[in-house]
Amino acid sequence: MESLLYIILALIYLVFLIIGLRIAFRLGYWTNSNFLLFIIAALIYDNLIIACGKFIGEGALLESLNLLRYWLHGIVTPTIIIYSWDVIIRTGAFHAKRKVLETLAYLLTLGLIIFEITHVIGTNIKPKWDHGTLVYEPESMPTMPIMLIITTVILLIAGIIIWKKQGWKTLFIGVLLMGIVNIIIIWFKNPIVMNSSELVLMIALFMTKRFQDHLELKQDRAAV
Repeated sequence: MESLLYIILALIYLVFLIIGLRIAFRLGYWTNSNFLLFIIAALIYDNLIIACGKFIGEGALLESLNLLRYWLHGIVTPTIIIYSWDVIIRTGAFHAKRKVLETLAYLLTLGLIIFEITHVIGTNIKPKWDHGTLVYEPESMPTMPIMLIITTVILLIAGIIIWKKQGWKTLFIGVLLMGIVNIIIIWFKNPIVMNSSELVLMIALFMTKRFQDHLELKQDRAAV
């Protein structure tokens, strides 16, 4: 049953990815908001590996596939900062200081990537059966989720700004809901609950991107 739920999550993300690529084809691929598509692709892989783990079985193959999950998490997830920055910029806020703050966003993202990678390099992972799924997890986990804290704060700031500037509440609400679900995890300790909290956030991020993309398309049509 758990494996089926992870496959469903992967399929939902696949739909998001296809829609996002279609929009990117119209508006251009080389935009900061499209970093979200890399995050979605990484989540597709993450959920598929968790779903298929028990069928692959313990061994070097599954260990390597799971290790790639952690590499993708460390490299791709911090780019949510660049996505957040793009959300803010598209509201028209901080336009005068755009280049300076954009540089800071990239530097912070790079810093988090390096920080996360240092934890992945040399990490020993071991097999673990959890609620009917077989995964490989690090033998020791960081005591404080630095990246989660930083990205959540930045997303909240972006959510407040887009709410104020464009009347869009979804991003702010999505971040709050993710926080509530993460608190629930403390009691239930079920990995599918954690992945569901990611889905709540991704829906909010994806809807926010679509909202701003459609605004941009309307502006382009009006200009013509």
